[in-house]
Amino acid sequence: MRYPNPSDVTAVITAAGTVIGTVVGAFFGVNAASAGRVKAEESRDQATAALEGVR
Repeated sequence: MRYPNPSDVTAVITAAGTVIGTVVGAFFGVNAASAGRVKAEESRDQATAALEGVR
């Protein structure tokens, strides 16, 4: 058997999964926040344009 202590293998796999999950979660979180910011800015610009048309 290559790995005599299965708990060591489990610990390494768990640590790697945690790091990968954190990086992937951060990536998608930043992307979602960026998309939300762009949408909010577009809405603001439309509202500003509509108000300028009323004046």
